[in-house]
Amino acid sequence: TIAHSYMESIFSKKEIRLSNKDIIGIENEKSKIETVKSICEKMKTSFMKSEIGILAENSSWIKTEFEFRSKIENKILKGFIDLVFKDKENNVYILDYKTNQEIKPEIYVLQLACYRQAISQILNIPDASKIKCLLHYLRFDKTIDISNDCDKVDISQAIKNFE
Repeated sequence: TIAHSYMESIFSKKEIRLSNKDIIGIENEKSKIETVKSICEKMKTSFMKSEIGILAENSSWIKTEFEFRSKIENKILKGFIDLVFKDKENNVYILDYKTNQEIKPEIYVLQLACYRQAISQILNIPDASKIKCLLHYLRFDKTIDISNDCDKVDISQAIKNFE
């Protein structure tokens, strides 16, 4: 949550505020809080210097913590996308920040395929495969494109599996 707040502040220009809920367990340990803030600031700075960070910074349209609702198979899917933007050539990118201690993109394919479906509907992009799906692992400063894996997801079938 704290890392996401730092990342959101890059493009939203919102002031970073940590709530008591965010620091449960270390609320009375100022040095640990400062360590967490320092790590988050380094991740934020690294992202801003990364290829995808620069692309997002120069985008023609950008949304952070983008709340959406989408209809898939007579179900309403809702959620928040960490970052969605269009570059100057009108290519659309969905980016999800990850703070995992390991890089395992395969566990997020369905999540981003659903995000892609939602953005396809919201932005009226008939061919969802034109929307890039990216994970950015903050601890590693590494962006992974999982678009091809998302292309293979049968969202309708996946939704039925959750019934």
